[in-house]
Amino acid sequence: MSPLGVVISIVLVDVLGFSIVMPLLAPFAREYGLSAGQIGMLFAAYPMCQLVAGPILGRLSDRHGRRPLLIVSQAGTALSFLVLGLSRDFTVMLLARMLDGASGGNILVAQAYVADVTTPKNRARGLGLIGMAFGVGFVLGPLLGGVLLELPVAPSWQLRLPFLVAAGFSTVAWVLVLTRLPESLPADEDSRRAARVLSWRGLVDTMTLPRVGLLVAVSSLIVLAFAGLEGTFSLFLRDRLHWETKRAAFAFAFLGFVS
Repeated sequence: MSPLGVVISIVLVDVLGFSIVMPLLAPFAREYGLSAGQIGMLFAAYPMCQLVAGPILGRLSDRHGRRPLLIVSQAGTALSFLVLGLSRDFTVMLLARMLDGASGGNILVAQAYVADVTTPKNRARGLGLIGMAFGVGFVLGPLLGGVLLELPVAPSWQLRLPFLVAAGFSTVAWVLVLTRLPESLPADEDSRRAARVLSWRGLVDTMTLPRVGLLVAVSSLIVLAFAGLEGTFSLFLRDRLHWETKRAAFAFAFLGFVS
């Protein structure tokens, strides 16, 4: 398998793990008596830490290589899912979500890897394949999460199992990075320039380009709307429509399919 194929596979497996638990986190937290405010904090912790850590990881990967950063961040993601699946304490859950968010910059590093191993001519195709991996993962992940909820396990483990499976997926991605992904080096100045976008300075410089700032603002509003849905949709279906959690997971899979 080519390095591009390996990194796309890593992104797919990583998104599968994330999307398995996405529709289940709120019911899981509710199961242990967390308040609405605490559930909101759990959902907010991930993007907040990802926002801070993403450019930092991108910059570190410019200096020390993509592979070491992907190894560390994938290990952090796997550990966060494992801790979430085994914890009953809000503080521990919050720390696990923060670790997951800080490790979530691995997607940005994967995009930088694609910039390294592609030419300007086929770079859009490589980044498009990452987008495709996201789409497939967001459909299959909730489906798998719903199926896992139907397995005949002890009630106390029913909502924990998807988190442990997600940790397993992240571990698979970590093994792929460790065994199949060679280090990439920018082949030319265009690749280096694409990689620099992943620093804070690069992000600010990019947003000052004509119309890019407006595009980022519109995209932020779209993500804001989705984030609100992500944190409340499962509970809405459960409390208002009396849906089981597994049906909510299937609803998320349908949303991923139509989008």
